Amino acid sequence: MIFKIDDVADIAKLISALRLMVKGEFVVSKDVISEAIQRLRQFAKENGVSIKIQSPSGERILEITAVGTIVGALVGFYFAGGVGACIGAAIGAGIGFTMANVTLVMSSRGDDIHLQSV
Repeated sequence: MIFKIDDVADIAKLISALRLMVKGEFVVSKDVISEAIQRLRQFAKENGVSIKIQSPSGERILEITAVGTIVGALVGFYFAGGVGACIGAAIGAGIGFTMANVTLVMSSRGDDIHLQSV
């Protein structure tokens, strides 16, 4: 299924499809890609999922992890202060990424950015 994301209001299609775990291709206008990334960050934070955006060759472009980082930082800070918070955040991000994961493959064709859910 192909979803066209031409303006900011259309970003809701992308978020809804991810929430329902729908496989598809999202054709995002370059004008709204920045806002789409911000909404993906917000979605990850609210739902405790990790989102990885990669190139067609598998190279990581962007990885958004939310819950594991926050929980790890809090636990680390509780036991070891500031240094513990940094270490806990890194460990929590790794654990959080393995628990819930959404992968999008990004490619550019013409004036649009294509995101394929895998």
